[in-house]
Amino acid sequence: MYVVFGMSIRDLNTAQSKAQHFDQLVEAPGQNYAQERIVWYKRGPGRRKDSITQQPSYLPLLFCLLIAIVVRAFIVIHTQGFIDGDEALVGIQAEHILRGELPIYFYNQPYMGSLEAYIMAGIFAIVGPSVWALRAEPILLSLIVVRLTWKLASALAGTARLPLHAKQWFMTIAAFLAAIPPLYDTVLQLRTLGGYVEIFIFMLLLMLFALALTNRRADGASRRELAWRWASIGFIIGLGLWVNPLIFYAIFATAIWIVWDWVNCRANTSDLLGSIESMAEHHLHTAIERKPSTSRRCTSTISHTIGHIFRVSTFIYHLRRT
Repeated sequence: MYVVFGMSIRDLNTAQSKAQHFDQLVEAPGQNYAQERIVWYKRGPGRRKDSITQQPSYLPLLFCLLIAIVVRAFIVIHTQGFIDGDEALVGIQAEHILRGELPIYFYNQPYMGSLEAYIMAGIFAIVGPSVWALRAEPILLSLIVVRLTWKLASALAGTARLPLHAKQWFMTIAAFLAAIPPLYDTVLQLRTLGGYVEIFIFMLLLMLFALALTNRRADGASRRELAWRWASIGFIIGLGLWVNPLIFYAIFATAIWIVWDWVNCRANTSDLLGSIESMAEHHLHTAIERKPSTSRRCTSTISHTIGHIFRVSTFIYHLRRT
């Protein structure tokens, strides 16, 4: 019998086999974890476990912005910067702002606020008054329209949980259509008539804020956060009504979206409370069948009482939601 440090060969072999088995147990979770990482990676371009969420490429957005600049610059150069009388009044009002005046509305009318004139005054302060400076303002704001369209498409695709490739195509097509709208809309965006291109921006902001409100409400956001989001929506609506009454179209669409989301939320809550009530009554009736006949009347009374409590709770919950 050979002995190594007081241990027999048989005991040494047993210890080595136990050590190898322990190493396999230690390495197994790591191998499973690596295999799990590989499986999650092969699921597609969506979210992967324990990894950074993939984001759409911004190269299509840059391409759409470049197209928007080229198209609008071509139209401005082709028309040789021609402006009509209403556009000239915006430039005159911008010059008056630089001299210290603070107008609220477009000249000789109690609607269409002077936001465009204030923006134009800032451009005139940098490059000086000219026809080309008058045309530069709507071109720059058109780029904001394309960017906000890209962002709204991204928010809608995220809400619909589209896969990455579908989300990329959806955002690209939306931004491309905003960069090259119909000719009439493009010309209208380029004319400084008191707030036409600005109202497109406010419409997109309003829809973005409304979508964020419904998504955060579904995620269980606090009342304080929801109150701030409602306040931001009210601010955009008020500012948009001051700039151009055309924002009524976006207000109508946003109201439909919020009411539709609210109705779905109430329907889901009613289904949940109804399921809880049905489960409670089912278990109580099961208990009735198992109890002796002398106690069935008391248990039946308790069952109906709990049913009424659930119905009243549902009614009170709906009252609080409204």
